[in-house]
Amino acid sequence: MTGMRRHIPRLSIQFIYFVGLLFAGCAVAVATDETEDAPSITLFDGETLQNWDGDPLYWKVEDGTITGENTPKNPLKRSTYLLWRGPTFDDFKMTFEFRIVGGNSGVHFRSRETAKWQADGYQADISNWEDYTGVFYSSHRAQLAYRGESVEIDKLGKKTVTKFGDHDQLRKFVKESDWNQYTVIAKGAHIMLCVNGILMSQGFDYETEKAARRGIVAIQLHDGPAMKIQIKNISMTKL
Repeated sequence: MTGMRRHIPRLSIQFIYFVGLLFAGCAVAVATDETEDAPSITLFDGETLQNWDGDPLYWKVEDGTITGENTPKNPLKRSTYLLWRGPTFDDFKMTFEFRIVGGNSGVHFRSRETAKWQADGYQADISNWEDYTGVFYSSHRAQLAYRGESVEIDKLGKKTVTKFGDHDQLRKFVKESDWNQYTVIAKGAHIMLCVNGILMSQGFDYETEKAARRGIVAIQLHDGPAMKIQIKNISMTKL
């Protein structure tokens, strides 16, 4: 019985910490930084691709959404990006809704343009046939934090990983082939990715040569099998 008494409090603390991170993580992160006067920019008007730049063979407005589609009749041999040409932010909260059928996609932030309709940098990962939704990704450093991970990257690029949740359990909060809400919070070195209000992954990136503090937004359409990514209600709020 003595052993059980010592064990129960420890489990309770872990459980409270886990629930707090998952259900309150994003809200708590914004609460101390966002004010009523914080400027917000709507990136998509629901009708046109004004201020967006991408290959018209693959990007269009359909049913009030930004739509990228790779089909057997119109295949894509290399990933292509729809780049936002409007203002950029350093510290921000970005929200959008997404729906994906087949394939892999993602929304870049604090990224850089590398060639025509190409981008490189941080990405809030999205997938349907692969299990990457909610992963903190970097196109030149691969997965920085998987679902359920908090990762700190030091000045030299060394990663320290702390688990706060289960990768597969967190997947259950994502609706397959249906609409989901994504929230990306970037404040200095700290990046948080939430899907449907649930913290999925986070990173603290201090790497001297590779960490980014400002850059462009871009939406990825992946090469390979047929897929369709749709984005709506995308906005940026300065923190």
